[in-house]
Order: sequence, then structure tokens, then C-alpha cells
Amino acid sequence: MYVILTSKPTQYRTYPGADMTPIEVYDYLDSGRLVATFVIASFERETRVEIVDESTPSAVNRVPTRLLEKFETAAAAAKALRELAQGGRSHAQLVRRQDTTVISTR
Repeated sequence: MYVILTSKPTQYRTYPGADMTPIEVYDYLDSGRLVATFVIASFERETRVEIVDESTPSAVNRVPTRLLEKFETAAAAAKALRELAQGGRSHAQLVRRQDTTVISTR
């Protein structure tokens, strides 16, 4: 199974849980400004993702993957992400990163 994890700078960061593997990473830019980062991650069994609120005071939530939208393939997740991005602003673009090693698990 595959899920899309979202992080928004200065708001919150989402980290893949145990037994999850980041497959693809995308930056969502609006007029060149980073609005969000999306990670397509694979997993074999239900696990949890960690969402860290970056506001003060910060909070950490561990959300089960059973609550997230799941996709059968990475291609299906990427298609859903592209469709979501197309509905955005005219100056917005979705840019795939070449390197997924920039994603760290906590």
C-alpha cells in the first residue's frame, strides 16, 4: 500500500513511521515559494506516522495509517497528487525531487 504524507513549512512536519519507505518526494511551489512537501511512502502493514506541530507550544501526534487515504500503487498516489496540484493556483507547480534520502525518519 501507499500513502501521501504532507509537510507544510512553519506549520507541521509529517514523518514516515516504522516499516515505511519513502518512494517519491515532491515540492509544491507557488510563485517559487515552497508551500508544501509531499512524500509518497510504501508500507506492508498498518503503522503510524508522526506529525509534529511546529507552532508554540509544539505537539506530536502519532496517527495510524488506517486513517489515511491509501493507494494500490505509487503511480496511483502520484496521479492523485498531480490532480490535487492542478486544482491550485495558476502560478503553482509540483516538482519531483530526485533524491528521497532527504526525508528522515525520526
